[in-house]
Amino acid sequence: MHTKSSLSLVAAAMLAMTGPALATPSNEASAAFVQKAARGGLAEVELSKLAATRSSSEDVKRFATKMVEAHTENNAKLATIAKAEGLNVPSSLDAEHAALKSKLFTLNGAEFDRQYGDAMRADHTAMLKLLDDNAETLGDPRLKAFISDTRPVVAEHLEMAKNLSGG
Repeated sequence: MHTKSSLSLVAAAMLAMTGPALATPSNEASAAFVQKAARGGLAEVELSKLAATRSSSEDVKRFATKMVEAHTENNAKLATIAKAEGLNVPSSLDAEHAALKSKLFTLNGAEFDRQYGDAMRADHTAMLKLLDDNAETLGDPRLKAFISDTRPVVAEHLEMAKNLSGG
């Protein structure tokens, strides 16, 4: 009997030790997703604000305004979920998007429109992949719901970006 209870204690201790270790990869996956999604959303806002002043096309300016509005709202939703999960949300562009913003800042007119359109198509394509890659793997139901709600909007934005001049 003593051996049986000792084994039970050992088994319980092992489960207790592996519990947090099993939860950590899920939390790490959630944190990685939040970082990538938030940086992508932030880039959409920052680059689109620039498009509102640099573009020569009314279509591009309307698209950019829609991106600022939609991504600002979506970024706030993601930040609320992240905060509830104890996850950090970036407040600045990653190096790649900061360099792109600097480059776009030097452009005007049709060249700006072409490169901004290229960036919007690439970023929305990458965001769709990020959402699809994480739709089934993330354990957090709030992040899953966020992905489910966000994916059709990003797909619509990609189609809109494909129709921009230079697309």
